[in-house]
Amino acid sequence: MNIQSANPQDFLSIVTDVSVLKWGSEVQVECLDDPVTRQLYVLVFKNCTEVRWHIHELDDVYDLEDNLIGVLLGKENHQEPALITGGIFQLWVLYESFELQKCDKKQPVLSHLEE
Repeated sequence: MNIQSANPQDFLSIVTDVSVLKWGSEVQVECLDDPVTRQLYVLVFKNCTEVRWHIHELDDVYDLEDNLIGVLLGKENHQEPALITGGIFQLWVLYESFELQKCDKKQPVLSHLEE
């Protein structure tokens, strides 16, 4: 399954956090679906057996958000890895199951950005 768009304005998401939990067996990618509405959702990969991480730009690692460029979900049951690509990083995850968690709450715009 692929999450992508011919027109970037049709699907614009921002990555706000990546968490590696349970000794690497669970990976969560926290995203906002739109920089204006800021609806939170989380890509959750469970029972991971392999995780690879690549940083494109070390100068950008202190940024609080990153553009989500592409998501290839691969195949569950450790058949084909997921590939999540941002402007700063690329994440490769071999996993057993995937869950998309949509959150009811909206992420507030960071107040220090308005100062």
